[in-house]
Amino acid sequence: AAAAAMVRLPASAADPATETRALLAEARRQLDPCQAQIADGSWDAVRTVVKTAPLASVPKLVTRYIAEQGEAAEELVVPRQDFVQALQLLDMGVYNNNFVSEQNSPGARGKGVQVDRETPLRHLAEAKAALDEILAFSAAGGVP
Repeated sequence: AAAAAMVRLPASAADPATETRALLAEARRQLDPCQAQIADGSWDAVRTVVKTAPLASVPKLVTRYIAEQGEAAEELVVPRQDFVQALQLLDMGVYNNNFVSEQNSPGARGKGVQVDRETPLRHLAEAKAALDEILAFSAAGGVP
């Protein structure tokens, strides 16, 4: 929350769309450490990133950005949905990895379950790509 407050610009310094875009860019930067966290098996750290604003607020931010940018920005609906799905699946993938050791404990069903880094990494890449597409949007030229 403190990071989001630092990104907010005074109303007199920027138009609303610029402020919203700055928050979306900050949300994109929040994803940067997740690849290393997944490689290290820091599942809770990834989940904390996913649940922290402004990243956790991206669906609302994109909806606001579309309204601020006008009709041309309606094409951002699809990357917004792609982002929402990818972030949910990323969170689910790292959450499931929290329980691998319990599933492999003596007497537990599910022996042989292994930590899955590939799936969360794929969903992380999808979330980054969707946000990159949203950030690349230009009201004049649309999505590249």
